[in-house]
Amino acid sequence: MQPGLSRAIPMGILGFIVGMVLLVLIRSLQSLEPVMDAELAMILGAFISAGFFVWGMGAFDPRMNQHAHEPGEHDDEHALALVEEHAEIERPGEILGGYVWLVTTLLLAVILAIAVVAFLPNGLTLQTVPQGPGNTASISFYEVELFGQTMAVSGLTILIIFVIVMLASLAAIAGAMGMLIFNLSAGVTQVQAMPKTEIPPAPLEQRSGPAARVGFLLLFLVVFLALFALFYYVLIGIILGPTLLNLMLSLPQALLLAIIILRPRATARFVGRAAGWLAKQLRRLPNALQ
Repeated sequence: MQPGLSRAIPMGILGFIVGMVLLVLIRSLQSLEPVMDAELAMILGAFISAGFFVWGMGAFDPRMNQHAHEPGEHDDEHALALVEEHAEIERPGEILGGYVWLVTTLLLAVILAIAVVAFLPNGLTLQTVPQGPGNTASISFYEVELFGQTMAVSGLTILIIFVIVMLASLAAIAGAMGMLIFNLSAGVTQVQAMPKTEIPPAPLEQRSGPAARVGFLLLFLVVFLALFALFYYVLIGIILGPTLLNLMLSLPQALLLAIIILRPRATARFVGRAAGWLAKQLRRLPNALQ
């Protein structure tokens, strides 16, 4: 439950909204017209959003700033990791916060995917009404009285406010229920006897034999072709179209992603060994430059 992108992305968006609200508050207190200035809102929102994003990534969290010690005389190949003698147990609030940020990021990804489909020129839509009312990319505006002034608020802004209120209310209710159950179950220990369980068969990547190899090759081919079609026709094809550059970009990305999905352990070992080799070379670099 450490900080990361799952917390930084929604915090960056929240920071941008805070900057826009702060701009409206400052201009309204100074009786400036209009209350909302789009250019100033973009500038102030970008500055505050950057600070929120950096905080969300854990720049001010001590757990994210711990580094390995330098190797000693008798351990040239390995560094000593910083280990606490009595590690603190993760608190319920941290667990709740981690899952709230994860759900928020996933919800934002779903909304973004829906928006991409809606804004496509010839998207996946079935239009049965005239172009004006049936345009999936249109955003309605509504007049709202704010600080004694009539302002035009878009439907997208209302959706953002609704999502924020929904997530805040869910977090409050889930937190209250979690703290109640945690306090009621404090000090309760229950041990149950479990029946013997059979060891499941090894995963596909650990099996041996011709049948397993053929099955893996077929699975790899299916996953690779599906990812290639996704990159070529949707993710990259929307921007570049059916060009040679699109083909050159889609092929290696689909191949790499298929390897990561079907061979996660082998990929992790390769990345770990490559990172270890690179770290070893960087440690030797000062001596080589002397």
